[in-house]
Amino acid sequence: MERHYCAHPFIPGYSPPDAKSIKKWAVQRMYDFCSKHELPEVWVYLWENWYRKGRWELWARSAHKVIPVLKTTMILEAHWRRIKHDFLHHFHMPRCDLLVWILVTKLAPTYYRKLDRLLKEQARYRELSSWRKGFKKTWRKLEKTLITLPLNDAYRPNVERWICTCPAFAISRFLICKHLIQRMHIVSAVFFLEADRFREPPFWRHKDLKPLEEYGTDSTEIGVGPDEGCDDGCDIEDEDEGGDEEDEEDEDNGTHQHNGHTFEEALMSNVELILNFAGGLKHQAQFRDQRLLDALEREGAGFLRFAKACVEKERRMNSTRTPTVSTWEKSTSSAMFYRTRPTAADENT
Repeated sequence: MERHYCAHPFIPGYSPPDAKSIKKWAVQRMYDFCSKHELPEVWVYLWENWYRKGRWELWARSAHKVIPVLKTTMILEAHWRRIKHDFLHHFHMPRCDLLVWILVTKLAPTYYRKLDRLLKEQARYRELSSWRKGFKKTWRKLEKTLITLPLNDAYRPNVERWICTCPAFAISRFLICKHLIQRMHIVSAVFFLEADRFREPPFWRHKDLKPLEEYGTDSTEIGVGPDEGCDDGCDIEDEDEGGDEEDEEDEDNGTHQHNGHTFEEALMSNVELILNFAGGLKHQAQFRDQRLLDALEREGAGFLRFAKACVEKERRMNSTRTPTVSTWEKSTSSAMFYRTRPTAADENT
């Protein structure tokens, strides 16, 4: 669903080139996914609450002409939290006149004072927007992230329009990716204090954004069809964890057939490979070679994240003190189809 939310005509190569086609593409992909995994109830829920007319326009980027700066409703949620926790913590169901009085006399003045501090030049330090810290951290990290060469033919970065057809760009909170950032000169610290994100290409504009000489006249033609971008089977860089991970929903290449083997044969073959490799890794501990550890964490990042998600899901499912795992929780969503093992107490009953 994140891909469907992020798709927009301004980001070519990632999805169809117009808003109507994007909606049709998203609905078809979600329907095919639910049909393939035999999830009719999930499809009914998604269609009624997310994909039907009247609902799609509330959350999809492609329903609007420009790409909003905000990606989530966290600012609105923080506003309601402030009202409930700072001013209404003693009132469960306040009367309307009391609520209006609190909003006018208590809440509004705090926003007026904050707005005044942000707009007026003062001798003291002026607080910056909270997103700038995360923006700088992500930018500096992508400057050092390794780019796999040769570059995927589907990835066509264009520094002039600040657009890239890699899937990480479309889902990025700041609309940045390593391919674009590493085609620019290193920016100064002032850039992170002054830069603003625009709603249409080029999304980032600042005097410090200067492309390297070999990319100064970057006019690479960017594809507009979904087949030229990343649909299924492309690598998506994970900006939070680093590295690339393969898309697990390769619906068109027939990987779910297990190359002619039965499910048990294919699964046990993978288990034997993992156990054999784990024994070899234990043998490497005596050599203390940091290069091997770096290669393991880089090349096996996707598998390690999947393993951690499964173990964490099992720990929480078997614990009586931690909250249960929700179906769509991001930290364990990849382990949705992983069945946890019974505890020792359950085995003895």
